[in-house]
Amino acid sequence: MMLMQYLQSNTTVNSTALKIQTEQGPLTVTSAYSSPYINIMETLQDLHSILTDLGDERVLICADLNAHSRIWGYANEDTRGAQVEDFLLVQQLYLLNETNSPHTFEHRGSKRWPNLSIIKGTDFANSCTWKVLEDYTHRDHNYILIEALLSQSHDRYPRFKTAYGGHRRMLQHLGQKTKQLVQQIEESNTKDHLAKATEELQKAIFAACRKVYKIKKFKLNINNNWWNQNLQIKKKELQALKRRTNKYEDDNELKYQLQISKKQAELKREAKKAKRNSFLNTCTKTTDPYGPPSKRWSRISILQRSSLSNWEIQAVETQNHFLLKYFRNSTLHPTASH
Repeated sequence: MMLMQYLQSNTTVNSTALKIQTEQGPLTVTSAYSSPYINIMETLQDLHSILTDLGDERVLICADLNAHSRIWGYANEDTRGAQVEDFLLVQQLYLLNETNSPHTFEHRGSKRWPNLSIIKGTDFANSCTWKVLEDYTHRDHNYILIEALLSQSHDRYPRFKTAYGGHRRMLQHLGQKTKQLVQQIEESNTKDHLAKATEELQKAIFAACRKVYKIKKFKLNINNNWWNQNLQIKKKELQALKRRTNKYEDDNELKYQLQISKKQAELKREAKKAKRNSFLNTCTKTTDPYGPPSKRWSRISILQRSSLSNWEIQAVETQNHFLLKYFRNSTLHPTASH
């Protein structure tokens, strides 16, 4: 599961940052831009502030710096390119761009390489791949695909039957490693050491439970409301035909194979039809729990007649007459109010 956090404190006119929480730790993705008509050091200073605040965390910088250098594809170099190269060396950053890569920008036939992909972290840089895509983007810049090969682990824990005793035996098995686990927890002086000690404690508890308790088994009850008796009969006929085919030799095998194919096609066709009609059949079987509208209102009016005045009785009779005239044979039922 990944959580994203917008870093408002690290957002400036020239850059913005987004932090993603992963299983291997936080990853900050930063986007930056430097116009060719302003001093590039303003954008580089913003990136320096972001990198300083993040410390040792992994960072991916996607920047359009409009700087020329032979390292990322240009045929010439300029002052802006030299400043970017110095910035990469001082900050110990890794450039994903390749020297002979396709252009990342094209305008009126002019091909350029202004988009840079920069990585912080040696292991993270080794796990990333970089590629310029040839897909049409409806704009001057081309798509750049960056793939990070991050390992993900998924832990599955069984559930044990603990309602039938065996707790003392489990504690006896766990007690064999209690001193070692307590010592490991007491000696933990960092967050990583404490996390490792907690993991060892969980493993010891599960190992002791496996030796004593039985594992709960859960059955998946799938209710197919579209499966009917006719389909069950056809399925049994198909199974019987398959068993009969296995008994015969090669002479009659082809004949039975054709019959099996026809039976399978028929069963498949009937099953699809039953699935399509299942919702319709469910809707047509619904009934009105409150009875027909005309009778329901008649019963209510009879119960209330004794407590009504003459003009109120006349109004109820008019209402009943209207309901009996227009809704007696109607298939539509008004929704009951709660």
